[in-house]
Amino acid sequence: MLNKLLPKTPLGLAITAVTVVLSVSPEARKFTRKMAVKGIGAVMGAAEGIKDLTAGAREQMSGLISEARSQQNEDIPPLTFDMELEPETIFESESALPFNVMSDQELQERIQNSTTHH
Repeated sequence: MLNKLLPKTPLGLAITAVTVVLSVSPEARKFTRKMAVKGIGAVMGAAEGIKDLTAGAREQMSGLISEARSQQNEDIPPLTFDMELEPETIFESESALPFNVMSDQELQERIQNSTTHH
């Protein structure tokens, strides 16, 4: 039965030794507490540093996004909806249209021209 209670690995032996020393020695407990407090303080300081870094990165990203949006808004002309304007007054000729639009007559002329040239 005693064999089950005794540690068999080096890690088990080390844990057992530390437990015995801490339970017997008040100085060891004080030292261990000091080290634990310092270790926790270091972890908290590192976490605060990471938090500051991410906050700075977020702030920079937000600035970049707002700058990109303002540039995008400058590049796009504002849309106006004046219902009294006729389409002819907006585009003086069909060649000035911002998109490719062909009338039926133009399509028929192109088809006739392509068949007569071949």
